[in-house]
Amino acid sequence: MSLPGWLADGRRVAALQKDFLDWVYRTGTLRLRSNVTLKVFGGPQLSTADFRAQCSQAAQAGFQAEAARIKTDYDQRLTALRQKITHQEAQEKQQQDEVNQRRNEELGAGGEFVLGLFGGRKRSLSTSLTKRRLAEQAKDDLEQVRQTTGDPERPVPGVAAGAAEYDPGGANPLDQGRR
Repeated sequence: MSLPGWLADGRRVAALQKDFLDWVYRTGTLRLRSNVTLKVFGGPQLSTADFRAQCSQAAQAGFQAEAARIKTDYDQRLTALRQKITHQEAQEKQQQDEVNQRRNEELGAGGEFVLGLFGGRKRSLSTSLTKRRLAEQAKDDLEQVRQTTGDPERPVPGVAAGAAEYDPGGANPLDQGRR
């Protein structure tokens, strides 16, 4: 058996082969799966169930990475707030100690003035007035520090809401480490 004449010509067979490949390329379909959001791609051999499993794994890994990033962010914020609270409490205690010291100085100067009146020694009233003025100034400074500090039980806007998103279990991370 011999080949027909149109198949015996090598050039013609090469042209037909090229035309056939072009036809297959233009009309053939290949099903590829992709999830651009999760950056998951699969070839034609991958079943739908396997592709969904890969997408689920990628979504879970992305969720865990994002949760870790948020946790780190809020932990840093909470640490900074705790340090600020500790600093404010120390400053308030220092101001309270100064108020107490000024009050004692005021009482001592007033007592000395009264004893000086009965003892015949002349004492200046300006010392007592200066002590009184310094005691009032220290008291005002203490009130200013207390107003700056605010109520330590009052939640900080934004952080408390973010902490609730971070820990939906209801535990307030601002309460951790508090006396």
